[in-house]
Amino acid sequence: MNTFAQCYFEDNAGDTQRCPFKEEDTIYLLSFAIIMLNTDLHKSCRESRKTIKRMTKVEFISNLKGVAQGEDINRDYLSVAFDSIAADPIAMHDSNLMGKSASEDRQRTLQDMLNNVRSGDALLRGLAVHDFNFASIGDFAASLEYKGQDALSDLTRSCVAKTWHQWHGVVNTGLETAHLDPQGMEPCVEILLYALSITTLLDMPTERAAFLAQLGRLKAFEERRHGRWVTTHEQLFHNEDWYLKLEQACAGTKARKLWALREIRTWMVSLQSALQVDVQNKVEMARAVLKLKEGDFLLLDPGRSFVRDGDLVKRSGRTGRSTPYRFFLFSDVLLYASGESNGRYKMHEELPLHLMKVTDWFPASQKKRDVTFEVHHPRKKFQVVCNSVGERKEWVQDIRAAIKGEMVRKMKMEAARLAAHG
Repeated sequence: MNTFAQCYFEDNAGDTQRCPFKEEDTIYLLSFAIIMLNTDLHKSCRESRKTIKRMTKVEFISNLKGVAQGEDINRDYLSVAFDSIAADPIAMHDSNLMGKSASEDRQRTLQDMLNNVRSGDALLRGLAVHDFNFASIGDFAASLEYKGQDALSDLTRSCVAKTWHQWHGVVNTGLETAHLDPQGMEPCVEILLYALSITTLLDMPTERAAFLAQLGRLKAFEERRHGRWVTTHEQLFHNEDWYLKLEQACAGTKARKLWALREIRTWMVSLQSALQVDVQNKVEMARAVLKLKEGDFLLLDPGRSFVRDGDLVKRSGRTGRSTPYRFFLFSDVLLYASGESNGRYKMHEELPLHLMKVTDWFPASQKKRDVTFEVHHPRKKFQVVCNSVGERKEWVQDIRAAIKGEMVRKMKMEAARLAAHG
C-alpha cells in the first residue's frame, strides 16, 4: 500500500481530477478506506440470517473527515469513488475460467505486463532526454570499419544499454505481484534469464548487477513460497554464498561465465515447472469456488490450494442423524455444503485443518465401519460415510496430508513472526 500510494502520487500529482491531494499519506489512507468500503458493501452475510447494515455514502465521507493533513477531501471525488465501488466491486478474475484459448490468455498476460511498464510515449521521451542514437549494423561496419562479429557484438551492446531498463521494469512488475499472479511470473523468468545471459556475455557490469539483484529477489520469493526462508529482509541475499559465487563467476573468465549461466538456467527451469503447477492449482481453486455460493472469500488467500471434493454423508455425533453433503477439502480448511436447485452449493460449516484430527478405526460392531472416518474438531465432532473403502482411504490420506502441511506452514509462520520481532 505504501508503494502504491507513492507511485500514484508521483504519477498523478498536479492532476486535480485524478489526484486532488497534497500529500501521498492521504492516498494511503483513502486506499485503505476504499478497501474497507468494498468489503463492507459486498461482504458475505452467510454466517448470519440477519440483514447486514451496509455503509452509506454519508458515513463513508464522514469517516474521512480531516485525513488530508487536517483538511477534508473533495466530497464530489469521494462520492464518485463510493458510487464506483458500489456498482463494480473489486474482485479477482481468472481468465482461464472464461473458456479462452491459450493464445488469447497469453495475449492478455502480455498486455497486462505492457500496461504496467512505461507507455510508448514515455519511452520516446526518455530516449529524447538521454539522446539515444540507435544505429544499424551497417552504420557500425561503415563508420568504425568493424567486421561482422565485432560489429554485431557492439551493436547488441549498444541496444541493450539503451533498453535494459525496460526489461528490468517488466521483471520488477512481475516480482511485485508474484504472490498473487504466478502465471505472470513465467514470462518474467524468461526475460530475466535472457537479460542475465546477454549482459554477462557482453561484459556489461552495471546492467548485469541489476539483473542479478532481481535474481536474488526471485530466489527469495521462491524460498518464502515454500516456507524455507523466514527472514523478512529481502536484500540479505547479497551476503549469501550462492549469490557471491555467481557474482564472481559472471565477472570472471568465459568458462566461469558459462558455468554461472548453466547454474542459473538449471534453477530457472525448475522454477518454471513449479510456477506451472501453481497456475494449475489456481485454476482448480477457481473452479472449485465456482461451485460454492458466496465462496469468493476462499480466493483471498494466495497460499490456499484445492485438494478434492465429493458427495459424502455426515453422521451427527450427537443425534446420529445422517445428512448428505458436498465436502470440499482445501490445503487449510475442510468445509461441507448442501446442494441447491441451481447446481451450486450453500456452505454449512468450515473447519480449519490445524485444529483437526481424523480417525478411521472403529469397533467391529459399528455399521459401515470400513467406509467411515471420524472428524475431531473443537467446534464439531462427526462421522463421514464414504461410498467405498477406496474412497474412504483416499479422503483420510488427503486430509491427514493437508493437516500436516498446514501445521508445518503455521509453525514456519510463527518462526518468521518471532524472527521479525527479534
